Order: sequence, then structure tokens, then C-alpha cells
Amino acid sequence: MQAVFEAIHDVEPADPRQFDAEISRDLRVVLEVALMKERTKRYQTARAFADDLRAILDDRPIAARPIGVVGKLVRWCKRRPAMAALIATLLLTLPTIAAMTANRLATADERQRARMIILDEEKDELLTGAYGYLSEGDADLALPIFERLLMFEGECPEAAAGIVMVHQKKRRWQQSLDALDRFSSELGDRVAAKLMTLKAHRRLAGDSSDIVPDLVTGESLDAFDHYVVSAQLLERCDRGDAAAFSKAKMHAATANLMAPKRRLLFQTLLAHAAGHANDVEAVRATAEALQKCWPRTVEAWHWAGFSQTLLKDDVGLDAGIAALKRALEIDPNYSQSHFSLGNIYGSHQRLDEGIGELRRAIELSPDSTRTFLSIGPMLRARGRYAEAIESAQRATVLSPKNIDTWLELCISCTGGQKLDEAAAAAIKGIELAPDDDRSYHNLAVARHRQGRYEESLVLCRKAADILPDRAIEFDLKSRVLLALGRAPEALAASKEAVLLDPAHAEVAYNLGGAYLAVGQIGEAIDVYRQILAKGTDDYIVRFALGFALERAQRYDEAKAEYLSVSKLRPMAPEPLVNLAGILFFEKQLNEALATYRQAVERRPDFAKAHAGMADVLLVQRHLAAAVLAARKAIACDPRYAGAYGSLGAALSNYGDLDEAARMLRRAIALDSSQTIFHSNLVITLRKLGDVDAV
Repeated sequence: MQAVFEAIHDVEPADPRQFDAEISRDLRVVLEVALMKERTKRYQTARAFADDLRAILDDRPIAARPIGVVGKLVRWCKRRPAMAALIATLLLTLPTIAAMTANRLATADERQRARMIILDEEKDELLTGAYGYLSEGDADLALPIFERLLMFEGECPEAAAGIVMVHQKKRRWQQSLDALDRFSSELGDRVAAKLMTLKAHRRLAGDSSDIVPDLVTGESLDAFDHYVVSAQLLERCDRGDAAAFSKAKMHAATANLMAPKRRLLFQTLLAHAAGHANDVEAVRATAEALQKCWPRTVEAWHWAGFSQTLLKDDVGLDAGIAALKRALEIDPNYSQSHFSLGNIYGSHQRLDEGIGELRRAIELSPDSTRTFLSIGPMLRARGRYAEAIESAQRATVLSPKNIDTWLELCISCTGGQKLDEAAAAAIKGIELAPDDDRSYHNLAVARHRQGRYEESLVLCRKAADILPDRAIEFDLKSRVLLALGRAPEALAASKEAVLLDPAHAEVAYNLGGAYLAVGQIGEAIDVYRQILAKGTDDYIVRFALGFALERAQRYDEAKAEYLSVSKLRPMAPEPLVNLAGILFFEKQLNEALATYRQAVERRPDFAKAHAGMADVLLVQRHLAAAVLAARKAIACDPRYAGAYGSLGAALSNYGDLDEAARMLRRAIALDSSQTIFHSNLVITLRKLGDVDAV
């Protein structure tokens, strides 16, 4: 082994073409750069090495540059200054040669020990990078690093196991068994080898059950065995297995304790496992150790940044972002840092930056389920439901047994009004975890949106049976009961929800809606004002307050709230439409018409705004324009009753009585509670002379 270390440090690598004359010029250059003795001259990251190898396969130009004869001579002199000086002085004096030779012999042991330490550190950094790529789904980038380590180390159990795990990550089960046979001398009877062998055999037989519990109990494990067990357990994060995270952290900690010295590979896994287990103190302690022992590595800066953000204050946020950016300066393609940075931005409402970082993480690690799950809520917050649905669908393909992927798909489809797909995703979640209340709740939401209120109510009760005393279940139950016309029961459910979670703004908001439904307008106004007094300047609450004030005929206060909402949401048409409605009621027709037009500018397909314009134009006797505006409203939303009501009234005044009667009947079919539709139909039928119909 000592001879191997001396050869690595002292002997120039042979020209690869001595072994294979058909090796291309580009491949020779890549191998020479990868084997340079000076650390700063080699590839700075494993990904850069992998990129050049992939460029050769794709017949693209490589980034590495060839070393000329002069460059090789300079490199040799820099690496072996003592020998260069020896040759130079040989021409001058033999005593100098003797002195330098004596000095070299006196320090040979120290130099050898230093070389071995440096080589061990470099090997550990390469292993850490390769296993990092593997955990993030970049198996193709990890494979050449493991193979390179085996080529130059001769025996390296960690690299051998890494190659097996690459094949298993890619679901190449037979190839993983072949690799286990090939590396039997390196892996021997290790528990790690047994785990991977059993996993491959089970998967080939179509068995997807866990393999960790079957072998770990009662076995004698060394440090690397504990590492592999921890890594296998962390793979179960795709199934949201919280218990596995705690066990993974325990095995990673044991690997660090059993190792004869601190290793970057083991410390990084411990930080990763502690992060999944939500052990803040363990993450911070491990991050400090990484910074102390390996301050120039991307892993040290990544976990330093991650641990800072756990402080949840502005100082920690700024320091965390700065550290993660430093990690990306060291390795711009380190997907974990892009992922963490994206989540930090998202949690602080910097949504566009968060989406951008997570998109980059997906480019680098396209098989990472957690990244697709993280980007979905940010896309929904931006109203980009189609993209959120696409991300959730990808997550279900990557991790079909992870209930969180189906929950995410259900929520995104519900927001995007794809209610059948939302219901199907919730049902899949119920099949995977019949005792998880979340899928029943989400299915109840979808059924509520579909108008299947009785089913929704049954599902609400099922969710509450699984996990009672949850505010959101009582809140949803209240909304369903309101839709069923059972306002007093809805009010009771809403009050229960507020008692369970008095700080939840949405729950309190729905209580206000329940008060409105039973005609207790003053109580609704008080609820909305209490929410706003707590500092929640939410546009939805202000909009509801404006509506309640309008119901209470406190029009000036209502108009003030609608104007506030319009400023908070400068692209929302709803507050302008309600404001225009009050102006219309107050006979301020020109102002009302102008406000409706502003709403249309904000959203050209908003049916309620076009219908409101039709009503104003009708009163102003612009009948043709009123008919056109009403038809536009129907085109925007064929199921909006108000659009048919406005068109019927306009046509009745325009003289097209048969069509007017047909439109008014359509309006009543969609919403029979609006007395104005019935009144206008009676007037139209009288004009037609249809006494029986009247």
C-alpha cells in the first residue's frame, strides 16, 4: 500500500494511449487533468469531471485544456522542487547534493504521513460528493467518481458499495447483483452487502417491502455498515416515513462515533439525517463541525447556511442565504443548496426567487420528489395551477407510494378546478393510508366544490372520527352545511372551529360568513374587525367586511373597504364590481359604469363585470349596448345566472320578448332565489299577453 501511495504522489501518470491506442485526444486530456498532482489544477468538482466525460460521449467540446511539454516540465518542477534544485546544483557541487539528500532521508517518514493524510482527505471529499449526487438522484454523475476511486485505490469498499447503490437507484437490479459479485472481496460479509443483496433479490421478485428491519437487528455493524443503513432509511423519505428519519439519524451518529477519525462523508450524512428528523441542535452541531474541519468544502457552507436559517430571525436568514450562496460559488451545480435556498425564499414570500432556485434544483436532480413537492405551493400562490399540477404529477410518478405526493396533486387540482382529478388523487391517498385524515378532508373539499354536499358532509365526519378536535374539519363542515341551507348548524360548527383554533384567520373569516347566513350582520362585522385588529390586513377579510357593511346598508363604510381591497389587490376585479354595485344603487350611473369598465380592464373575462355594465346601460337606455354587454357576460361564464337575467331584462326592453322570456327562465333555472328574475319574467309575459304563464 505504501508503494501505491508513493506512486500516486511521485510518478507521472502514463499516457493512456499506451494502454489503448484508440483513446481519443479529448479523453486523453480529460484523464490527464483528472490525474494532475496539484489540487488546484485538477477538476474542482466531481460534476465538472462528469460534464467533460459526458461531453465526450455527446461529441461536444470539453472544458479541459491539454498540457504541453513545457507545461509538464513546469508542473514537474513545482511538484518536486527539491529534485529540480538537486539537478541544478549537481552541476555546481556535490556537497550540496549530499546535504539535501540527508535532509530528504531525515524527513521521509513525516512526508509519507502527510501524503497519506492528504490522499485520505481527497478520497473522502470525492466519496462525499458522489454519495451526495446519489442521494439527490444524480446517479449518472456519481458512477464515474466511484469507478475512478476504485481505479486508483485498488480496494475501496465505500466506492464499491456506491457502484452497487447507483445500479439500485436506477432500478437495474440484476446489474447491482453482478456488481456485488464483482466486489465480493471489497464488501465481504458486511451487513451493507447483505442489505443490498436482499433488496435486489426482492425487487427482482416483485417484492417492494422494506429490507432494513430484517437484517439490522442482532448483526455486528461497522461504521460504514451504519452509514449504508442510514442512507437506506433516508430513501424512505419519499414515503414520508417520519420514524425512518429518527432511525437514520441514530445510525449516522453511530457511524461517526465508530469511525477512527472524523470523516466528511459521515458528518454530511448526519447533518442530512438530522435535518429530516427536525433535530435542530444536531444540525447546528454538525454544521459547526463541518465548518471547523472542512471549511473550504461545499458541504460545510451548505449546512452552515441551512443551520442559520433554523434560527428563524432576520439575522439568521441573511447569514443563511449568504452561506448557501457561498456554497453555490464553490459548486454552482450543488442541487441541495439550490433546494434549501428556494425553500427559504418561499417561506419568506420571495416566491419568484424561490421558484427559480427550485427549478434549478430540478434541472440538476430531476428525480428528487421533495423538490417537486416544495415547488407546488409556491406555484399555487402565484396562481400557476397548471404548473403546480404538472409538478405534483411528476412527484406521484417518482414516489407512487408516498401519500404526500397524492395530497399535493389533490390540492393543486382543486385549486385549478380539475375536481374529478382532485377526487381521484384523494381516493388514491385513502387507499395508501386509510387511517390518514388528510385524504378524507381533501376529498370532502373536492366534493364540496363539485356540489356533492351530502357526500362532502359524510367525508368531513370520517376525517373528524380519525382525528377529532381539528378546527379545519369543523370549518369545512360549516361551509358544507351553509351550502345545504342549514345555516344554524353551520354557525354552531363554525363557532366550534374558532374555539379550537382562535388564531386561525380563515376559520374566523368563515364564522363571519355563518353569521351573515343567519342574518346576524352586526356579529359578522365584529368578527371581521377583530381579525383585522390583530394585524392580519388580509384582502379577503376586508372584502367580506365590505360585503357585511353593504348588507347593513352602511354604504360609505362599505365603499371605503372596497377601495382598500382594490389597493391591496390592484389586479382583482371583485372589489371594483361590488363598489360599482353600490354606486349603481345610489344612482351614480356614470361613476358605476366607469368602475365596471375598470374591473373589465383588470379581468376581461369577468362575467359579473359585463353583466353589471349591461344593467347600467339598460337604465341609461343604451339598449343595444346593454344587449351586447350581457351576451359578453354569458360568453365569459355560461353558468352565471346574473348574465342571463341582465340579457333577459335588456331584450325585454328592446322588444325581443320571446328571447327575453327564454333568457329569464334560464336565469331562474340557475338561481331561483333571485326575485328580480321572477319579476322581470312576469313583466315580459304580460307584454306577451300570456296570462296563464303570468
